[in-house]
Formats: sequence, C-alpha cells, structure tokens
Amino acid sequence: MQKWKSPLFILFFAYFIISVISVKWGIPSVDINNLYFYNSSSMEKHLEIMESHTDDLPRSFYNPIRSYHPDEYFIIKSLSAMQPKKIDFNPGQYTVGGAYLYLVGFILFLLSRLNLIKLTTDMGFYFLNPDKIGVFYIVGRTITILYGLGIIFFSYLILKKLLKDRNDIFFTLLLLFFSPLMILNTVFMYVDIPGVFWVMASLYATILLMEKFSFRRLFLAGVFAGLACGNKITFAVAFFIPLAGILLSNKNLKEIIKKMFIAFTGFILTFFITNPYFFLTFPTSVIELQEHTTRIFSAGFYIDSLSYGLGAPLFIYVLIGLCSILVFFKQLAPHQKKILLLSALWSVFFFLFISAFSKRFARYILPIVPPMIILGSVGWSKIHEHLKSNTGKNAIRIISILTICGTFIYGMSYTILFQQENIRTKAGIWIKKNIPLGSSIGITEVPWQLQMPPFDYYAYILETTGYNIAELKEKQPEYFLLSSFQAPIPPYPLRLQEERISFYNGFIESGLYSEEKRFEKSPTFAGICFKAKQLPEDLIYLNPTIVVFKRQAGDKKD
Repeated sequence: MQKWKSPLFILFFAYFIISVISVKWGIPSVDINNLYFYNSSSMEKHLEIMESHTDDLPRSFYNPIRSYHPDEYFIIKSLSAMQPKKIDFNPGQYTVGGAYLYLVGFILFLLSRLNLIKLTTDMGFYFLNPDKIGVFYIVGRTITILYGLGIIFFSYLILKKLLKDRNDIFFTLLLLFFSPLMILNTVFMYVDIPGVFWVMASLYATILLMEKFSFRRLFLAGVFAGLACGNKITFAVAFFIPLAGILLSNKNLKEIIKKMFIAFTGFILTFFITNPYFFLTFPTSVIELQEHTTRIFSAGFYIDSLSYGLGAPLFIYVLIGLCSILVFFKQLAPHQKKILLLSALWSVFFFLFISAFSKRFARYILPIVPPMIILGSVGWSKIHEHLKSNTGKNAIRIISILTICGTFIYGMSYTILFQQENIRTKAGIWIKKNIPLGSSIGITEVPWQLQMPPFDYYAYILETTGYNIAELKEKQPEYFLLSSFQAPIPPYPLRLQEERISFYNGFIESGLYSEEKRFEKSPTFAGICFKAKQLPEDLIYLNPTIVVFKRQAGDKKD
C-alpha cells in the first residue's frame, strides 16, 4: 500500500506545483501598469476621470486592474458590488454562483484581517498599486487549483472501483492531469473547475449510493449537485446524476419518488444557501440567465472542443475505449456496469444539454472530461484483458504509453506558455518603444485587455472604426491593431463572426496598410510545436496573435 501511495503523492504534488507556478500569469503588476501609464500625467488623468465619471466609464478604463483572462475580473466586480456593513451580499449577477464568490470573498476578508492583503473601496489605490489587486487573482487562482486537485482525487476514488491494475489507475490520472482543458482552466480564478469538482463529488456519492443505500449518501449526492449548481448556475443539471443513480438502483415507483424528493431537498437547500439572491430577485435572475443561452445546437463545436481540448491522441484513445465498453459490456461485473452506465448517461446528457443551450466555449464541456477519460481507460483495460497473446498486450501498452506521452507534451506546451512573457505584454513593450507619442492608432472597438496589448490610451489618438471599412477609409489612422479575436489571424476562434472576417478581407484588400510587426507564439514543448489555424475561443486566451499595421507612406488616400 505504501508503494502505491508514494507515486500518488508525487502526482498530486506535481499537479499542485505545475499549477501554482502559473498563478502570476497576466495579472495586474507594476510592469504592466507602466505600459498602461507611460508617465504620472497619464495616471493623473485616469484618476481624475474616475472621480468625475463613476457611472459611465468604458470597459477599457479598468483594463489596468484586470488580468488578461476576460472573465476573472467578474469575480472581483461581483464581490465589490456587495455591502457587508449593510448585510447586503447581493452579487448583482447570477452567472457566477455564490458558492465560489462567497468562498473567495471570505478568504480575502480573512487575509485582510491578518494584514496580509489590503481591502479598500478606493479604486484609485489599486490603480496606483496594481500588485495589491494582483494578489486577489493569486488567491482566487489558488482556490481553483485546490479544487482541481479534488477532481483528480475523486477520479482516483472512482477508478479504484473500476480498475484492478494500479498502473492503469495512475496512467488514467496522468491523462486527466495533462489534458489541456484541465491545465488551462485550473489556473484561472473562475467557476468551471470548482463546479466540476462538485459534479465529481456528486458522481462518487451516487456510486456509493448504488452500492449500498443510506439516507446520508442520498442526501449528500443531492447536496453536492446543489454545490455544483451553486458555483455555476448552468450546472443545475448535475442533479441528473443522483436522479439517474436512483433510477438505476430502484424499480419501485414509490421508492423512486421518495428518494428523488430527499435528493432534491439536499440539492435545493444547498443552492438556496449559496445563492439566496437568485430567489430573492426572481424573475430578474432567470431573465439574466436566458440572455446567456442560445437556441443553436452546437454538437459539432463541442466535439471539436474535446478534440482540441484533449489533444488528438487522447481524444481518439477515449473514443476507442468507449466503443470497447459497448463490446464487452455484458462481461462486466454488475457494480462496474452501474458505474460505467451512470458515467456514460451523465456524459451523453450533459453533452446534449450544453450543445443545445450554451454559448460556444470549450471549457463548458469540462464536466464530462473526467468521466469520459475514465470510461476510455476502462475500455482499453478490457481490450487488454481479452487479448491472449503477449504481442497484443504489448501493443496495447505501447498505445497507452504513446497516448500519455502525446498528452503530456501537448499539455506541457500550454504550461510553458504560462511561464513565458505574454504576447500582449511583448506587443505593449514594442508599442511603447516604437510608436511615437501622439500618433493615431486604429482599433475596431473599445480596447479590451483580452484582445489588445496594454498601451497608454492617453498618449495616443485612438480611432475606433468598428468593423466598418468605410469608417476605416475615412479615418485612416497611422497605425492599426488587430488580434486573433478580431480577424482571421491564426489561431482565430472556430466560430469567428462573419462581420469580422469580412472587415479583415476588406482591410487587406484596401491596400491602405502594411504589416509592421507581428507577435505570435504557438504552444511548444520538447521541440514539438502545436500550430492551429482555428481553435475554440477560450483556448486562445493564453496567447492570441497580435499584429501592428502601419499606414502606407504618404498622405491619406481617397
């Protein structure tokens, strides 16, 4: 047993270290602040505007105190909307759940009482001291990392019930560990990984429930599903897990209804405790949620997301493993059948749900990534068991090792990007050094730290053209900035809006501008470079390509 614990400890420790060394990626800092404010005059203008226009400031105003991730600031914004002294903990929004918000808020409050961080309502303090708010991001990201460790732990507990070979369990955990979707999202201060943790907790509690009924297990399965929903409201469908477990384990309708009621009680109580304002502000909360849904069925997008988010070797490995489970299902032990069936039903149900109602982001498919990798690995273990020849068994081992190596290299290529200077920062440094102060710089929309490099908005004349070629031809700024999020500049989003593609084509065809400088960096590890023309949008967050264009020499053209 001790021999088994040592590699597990090393795995968990390595996961924690690899994640922790990335927590400073793209957070507000003195160095980045110096790119937003070239001198004290720019900072003074910024603070003056803040004092006189508190209600109608553009989103670009807060870029210096946001991270490069587009959604992390939402956590801090929601916490800042609360008024604890008035016992008002309304976050003012309902997409980010209170189970995560209140936890982050409580830990920040605790750290402030210990004088380890400074909490103040004076936003000017954070603009002047960006590293002080940068610590907030580090705290939130560390919490997410711990949740990520929990996902690995629950996956281990489930695998113990399905696989006899410890090496198979260990290798499966490695596949989950190094899958880019896990590596990328574990580092960010957001609700997806915490929500997946509670999904896995509910899955494990339901597995225990199917093995042996107890009121405690049933109630906990509902509570854990409620906490998944409490972190991210769209994870309300996690209640499907205890519901499916009850249906798989019971035939008596009266018993089914009784147990469903107990599980639902745990679910709704937990959700209410963690998100009371969802109910207190009804129907506003529901209306807001409807604004974040879509009616376009996006199964193809989420299949692509799994392919890019796992990497081709792991994606194919999982698909073959799933097929083999269908072939060998009748030969499985009864308890294995129930566990695999529950995991498969959840994966299919959530895939269909997210494809039908969700906007298109790869991270939205995360709740089925651990179950699918588990299912795939179990399938391959069954292939291995049924092969009689050593040649066949060795071939399976080689395939597994190659899949692990491929996933490791692919995952580490993203980890390395976290350690390197960000493309946005590099572009910001170049702009500061090479574009003369007072020059006109063209942009398609109000600068957003996700899309644009940091530069001093007060040192240049900003010309916003929208995605309108006529507007561009009229204004013809001296320089123009475009990134992968705004134009088909690889790697650009899988579903880039037609308006942006059309604008870029017209921009190039106009002949008004030539490329002055390109900033790009593809994920690379061990000499292997992963270049892609298109990716799911949130896989580009880490390092988009940014291009600086310069107007052709001479006067403005008609």
